[in-house]
Amino acid sequence: MKLSNHKIALLIAAIFLTLSGFQNFLMASEKTDLEKAAEKLAKTRQLLRSRGVQQLEDDEYKMLTKPKAAEQAELIAASEISAAEETIATQPQPTPSSLTPEANFKNFTLEQAINLALTNNRQIIKARQNIKKADGSLEQAQSISAPKLSISGTLTKLNEDIVPGEDVNSSAALNLNLPIYLGEKDKIAVKSAKLGKKIADTADYYTKQNVILQVSMTYYSWLYAAEVEKVSLFDLELSKAHLELVNKKLKAQQASQYEVLRAEVRVNQCKTAWMKSQNSTKLAELDLLNLLALSPDTKISTSEKLQIEKIDANPKRAIESAKNLRADLKIKKASYDIAEHSYRAAKANNTPNVSLFGNYGYDKPTPMKGSTSGDTSWKAGIALGWDFYDGGSTSGKIKAALAEKETAKQEYLETLEKAETDIHKSFLSLNTAREMVLAQTEDVKQAEETLRLANVRYENGLFTQVDLFDAENAFSNSKLRLLAAIFGHHQARLSYLLSAGVLGQELNLQPRSK
Repeated sequence: MKLSNHKIALLIAAIFLTLSGFQNFLMASEKTDLEKAAEKLAKTRQLLRSRGVQQLEDDEYKMLTKPKAAEQAELIAASEISAAEETIATQPQPTPSSLTPEANFKNFTLEQAINLALTNNRQIIKARQNIKKADGSLEQAQSISAPKLSISGTLTKLNEDIVPGEDVNSSAALNLNLPIYLGEKDKIAVKSAKLGKKIADTADYYTKQNVILQVSMTYYSWLYAAEVEKVSLFDLELSKAHLELVNKKLKAQQASQYEVLRAEVRVNQCKTAWMKSQNSTKLAELDLLNLLALSPDTKISTSEKLQIEKIDANPKRAIESAKNLRADLKIKKASYDIAEHSYRAAKANNTPNVSLFGNYGYDKPTPMKGSTSGDTSWKAGIALGWDFYDGGSTSGKIKAALAEKETAKQEYLETLEKAETDIHKSFLSLNTAREMVLAQTEDVKQAEETLRLANVRYENGLFTQVDLFDAENAFSNSKLRLLAAIFGHHQARLSYLLSAGVLGQELNLQPRSK
């Protein structure tokens, strides 16, 4: 049967449409996981926007402040966002180091700064890896006395037949080895590994303490610079008020042009000092942002003031606290304990080792039965090993371990003496700083009263302009000295807390290992 050209064209078109539809059906049914994740993410973000939550933009990864009213909506969609983001994102999620200028920290507190540092500091991250490494060493030590199971097998092809036998031989076996006595070497290894984990935990704690110290001092430096800037601004406003007063007195022919020029010079000097203090504040802020791994464009502000914090200092109590909490002491003590276990392990080198063994296997052929067919067999027994003479190797190890033990003991005692010295020094510095704060507080009060009297006398013509400037300078300098004394007190207080081993104790930084 012949088909016309018209029918052939219709048939081809129908086949083409059928194939196209089938292809589209396959494409629609075979959506990639990426496309599904993208759709899921889009729906989730639409839900968040409907509830007032701002989304993260994929291209810029901007970290924005979320309104409190949206916290509940964010919790509802958190699981969906997590699943979708893991599939669709090809770049890492934003970290504090990649924050955009829109990120803003209002009323930024010391506690917030410390929490950020404890999360992002690289030294802390490295210390955590050392803890994982110590966990692995502990697992290895615990496996010394654990039963060992292994499978072995062979398949051999010979170039000629052996009578009785065959040219192809095979065997397979399940082997068991169970140590039952290792001269306490296994127990000593486990104890040493646990001490190694304790050292890793304590080192992590010590790293966190030093990060807290560094962040605290940088934060207080920022507050100190901001307070100095306020003093400089006060001086500038005071100098402008004086210039206005002198101009009025000049019009009333009660002051000379020289006094006006002196007042203008003082305004310029105060303005320069204020600009320098602004720069110092910005530099201190950048130091803090850098320490916290935040972008230099991050905006931070605070309502905190640089003021003294009371502390109940007691050297005897601090020394007792240091023995239990100070990280370097705990590390040295654990190192001494490890040296003690190493000495015991060296002495145990010449003790016998006893273990049980077992074997269940299959052999083809079976030589013991004189058969060419395969058969199973098993065996079990007890093994004894004893190097009762090793040419003096054990004796040398014992001497070396004993020397290391004594060295570790002296290092611990040396660290203990240093801790006691640090506590007494920091206690003296703390007392001195407290007395300086009290003295400078009184000095500020007296300088303020002196300035008030100087203003009254100058307005009544009893004081010269130089006398007034001297009083103003004395007042400003007294405030700066008070700020420096308060900052010094913070330094002494933090040093005392660190020397006693209690710095950051309220943040539950204590290591897990006991």
